[in-house]
Amino acid sequence: MTEPHATPAPRRTRAVTIAGALFLVWGVVWVLPAAVFVIDNAFPDSLALRHRPINLVVAVSSLVLALVVGYAGLAMMLRWRRWRIWAGTVSWGLIVIIVLGQFEPPSAASSLERSISLIVLVVVVFALVAKRREPRADIAAVFR
Repeated sequence: MTEPHATPAPRRTRAVTIAGALFLVWGVVWVLPAAVFVIDNAFPDSLALRHRPINLVVAVSSLVLALVVGYAGLAMMLRWRRWRIWAGTVSWGLIVIIVLGQFEPPSAASSLERSISLIVLVVVVFALVAKRREPRADIAAVFR
């Protein structure tokens, strides 16, 4: 292949890589409730979990959410095929989860939950802006 017909090198931004790394970290952190559920079932006499039992639905949904967010983070970091779709879908899904969570009745840990929700919202918006600002690969340049 001659030089004019070669695919141009993709211009990758650090912002998308950072956003993908943050999504991957969240994926790892959200595995924790599922691990606690497994430990609780393995050791039912545990003193650590006696005051707050973990629900099976919470553990399974946390595990699914962790897998989806972690996969989206890896796809963003490594710029896998269709990474933009994964980044946008997961980001908008997290925004919907955060907004719907604001309609719950206030609890004792409400200020902590709202602070965490605000941090997640800032990172998700950062990921959407980074995705938007990264230039797309010029596929048409290959066929000129």
